[in-house]
Amino acid sequence: MGTTSPSFPLGPETLSNTPESKRIVAFKNALIKEIPKIPNNKESVDALKSLPLSSLLIHYINWKIRLIGQRPRAISGRSRLRKDTRYILLKENIKSFLTQVEIGGDLTPYLSLRALSNGFAPGAYVYDGKTDPDEDKDHILNIMGLHHFHLGLIREVKGHQNRTDTVLLAFVDRERFSILGLFDHSVFEHLDDGTMSPERKQLWKFYDAYQSRMLPQGGFELGGYGSMGITTAGTAGIATIAALRHAKVIRYVDEKLDDRDFVRSLYGNTPQPKNPKLDWIYRNLDLGLVDVKASFFGHFELGPT
Repeated sequence: MGTTSPSFPLGPETLSNTPESKRIVAFKNALIKEIPKIPNNKESVDALKSLPLSSLLIHYINWKIRLIGQRPRAISGRSRLRKDTRYILLKENIKSFLTQVEIGGDLTPYLSLRALSNGFAPGAYVYDGKTDPDEDKDHILNIMGLHHFHLGLIREVKGHQNRTDTVLLAFVDRERFSILGLFDHSVFEHLDDGTMSPERKQLWKFYDAYQSRMLPQGGFELGGYGSMGITTAGTAGIATIAALRHAKVIRYVDEKLDDRDFVRSLYGNTPQPKNPKLDWIYRNLDLGLVDVKASFFGHFELGPT
């Protein structure tokens, strides 16, 4: 399918009481259907349906950044692995996994199972003292910007690699895969007295050292996924920033999609069908319009991974 990147002046955002178009409603329904809900019941669906477009996008993007777009990436930080005594035992596992990173293989099977199942939990935002506010969040990702990967060599029947106690943590963007190190699962835990486990302390030590090397002189670090910080709700700051931007793009562009000349300008060099049918879509987190019959996809905003 051909792709293009339409360019136009976005202009100021205008809010109105005009009902959402069928395109936007269909887009929202598709996102609600895709996002894994906890629990997966009518109440969770209704909670998502009650949200305005920008709020729905915040929850969707906050979940979707836990997954990783499939494309080749340059790897850095291999030397950090070789300094770890666990490297010798997991050498073949690591080699197999990093090969998938380099060739643009599907990394989803190596992710935490929670990344595929814990997308939106309405109870996490109630703050009643009973519900786990972290149920639909990956705080190491949201706070530090780190994905973690299991290193199993065997693909299980359900489609994931077999789980390993040792996981590899890395910063991942569209082009790069920067390894921070190997850790066991206690890296996600606090001790009974509330202090950090030794692995968690090691994580912060490595993280601070890495960030210090990356910072320009006189700079400061917000932390978080994409260095955009974390919100008071515990979600990634980048999700809120992207959601507000995407909602603005959608509202601005959608009202122009009944203008034949504007629609024609979107297709670029792609042959335009007699009766174009454009629908809003995310591909990973690349926001755009798709015309399936014309094999066309035009993106307005690229996602982080």
